[in-house]
Amino acid sequence: MSMMPYCLLPAALLTCPAFAQAPAWDDPAIPAMGTEPPRADFVVFNDETAALSHSPAKSRSVMDLNGNWKFAGSRRPADRPVNFYTTHFDVSGWDEIRVPANWQFQGYGVPYYTNTYTVLPDGSVRVEASLAIGADETPELPRFGMKLALPGRFKQMTWLGRGPHESYWDRKTGAFVGLYSGTVQDQHTPYVSPQENGNKTDVRWVILQDESGLGLLVKGSRLLEVNAHHYLEEDFDSRVRHSTDVPFQNVTELCIDLHQRGIGGDNSWGNPIHDKYKLRDKQYKYAFVIIPVRGNQDAVVRQALELRAGRES
Repeated sequence: MSMMPYCLLPAALLTCPAFAQAPAWDDPAIPAMGTEPPRADFVVFNDETAALSHSPAKSRSVMDLNGNWKFAGSRRPADRPVNFYTTHFDVSGWDEIRVPANWQFQGYGVPYYTNTYTVLPDGSVRVEASLAIGADETPELPRFGMKLALPGRFKQMTWLGRGPHESYWDRKTGAFVGLYSGTVQDQHTPYVSPQENGNKTDVRWVILQDESGLGLLVKGSRLLEVNAHHYLEEDFDSRVRHSTDVPFQNVTELCIDLHQRGIGGDNSWGNPIHDKYKLRDKQYKYAFVIIPVRGNQDAVVRQALELRAGRES
């Protein structure tokens, strides 16, 4: 029978094998050298035209580090170049890798997802999202889009799109395009079993406001699908059996989608979704702008209708 060694005094901990100095590849201080805490990057531009180019090279505040970087790989940590992170280490025999570059593991496909946020001089934010799927067998996406959470006081919703009731990619001909308004709670459809509901299709823009008139205007570069609730989407699942059991939240969750898959059921219910209403493409891209607004509903609607065409591209 063997016994594991142990230490009685705090000073002796330094001599225990379990507390021996970690090898360099397990030492968090090594890869942390020269790094900064995680943060949101942003680039300052001189004017709106330069900002919309999304080219940091056009900013006087950016030093371009793109180009050929030295690169070396080791099959085992023990074979690594020792002290490679020091300033004067000789890398003349290393290979080169192009930066920027994308890496992927063999057999796993891409996918590459990119978000770009451009803050414009008037305080609005242009958001762009793109997804490239490289796998041979493209998985079906339930939806492609983004969502944001606002305080629950943003209760008034106005949109230019299909309405006034919910509509979906393959269930929208009975919802006509027009200007609609109502409370966020009114957009909720209380199905007996909790599920996705309240979606709006072919939306040009949507506005959420509080009682003082403060709010956000979201305008797409193309037709959007939007959905707003005082509930969280993740609560619409098997943990609750009835819609009345879904917890009400003091939040307004806004989904801003390019598309979500259809719902099928052409024979009243049961038929699968037609292929043209499925998200099976290998590339998706869309954009929208978020604009702060303040004023009564009529004034904000006029602002939405008078947006410059440049904001839509």
